[in-house]
Amino acid sequence: MKTNTTFEKLFFALALTVTITSCGSSSDKTEANNKDSVVTTTTTTATVESAPAQPTDNKLSFSEFDWTPIPQSSAQIGSFPYITAPEGFYIGDKDSYDESKTGYSEMKDFNKLIMFNGTSFYNAEGKVAELKFRMKEKDADWNQYKFDMSIDKYLSSIGAKLIGKLKVNEPEKEFLNKDDDMVIYHHIVGDPYNDPVRCYALNHPKGKIMFQVFSNSASGEIGVVELASFKQTVKAPKAAAQ
Repeated sequence: MKTNTTFEKLFFALALTVTITSCGSSSDKTEANNKDSVVTTTTTTATVESAPAQPTDNKLSFSEFDWTPIPQSSAQIGSFPYITAPEGFYIGDKDSYDESKTGYSEMKDFNKLIMFNGTSFYNAEGKVAELKFRMKEKDADWNQYKFDMSIDKYLSSIGAKLIGKLKVNEPEKEFLNKDDDMVIYHHIVGDPYNDPVRCYALNHPKGKIMFQVFSNSASGEIGVVELASFKQTVKAPKAAAQ
């Protein structure tokens, strides 16, 4: 009888141990599943919150340029267009490879360049010159690095400030060309669709002057505008003498 009683006690103890272990395992799995559920929910929420807002065309605008942050320069800048070709380069005529005798490739007594500061566009109106640069040495490869270093350091030395770089994307193209599909072509130098145009502002006693600088692996161009107000010259015709 004692042997049977001992066996029954041992069997009961083993059964109780298995039951407790099973309950603990089930509880652990439930808790782990709950934790997984919380982590999944948190991750999903974070992903939604961190998604960047899509840009809208409403942010694109033309503004008046604020000259307040541009200190006045007292540097010697010469005469219009206030910049020359670096050594080893020359400024070409508008429609040929001949060297320009005027210091620019093309000049208009009143026109505009479209400037950009990273957020807003500006119509810089006044006397405008376009300069197209070429290598002096025949058959020499275009030296973009030297061109960029020469122009950017010179502009910095005379007090011109880099205000922004513009590489035109699709919304900007649609915004700028909304009324005329040639606006970008006529008022921004180079190829701003594929390479950025650097925009500079120079506050000088001679006037407020802005520069567009473009370069790529094959060419370099600069647009210069000396700001001036438009002067109306159209008048009513006089009566013909009788």
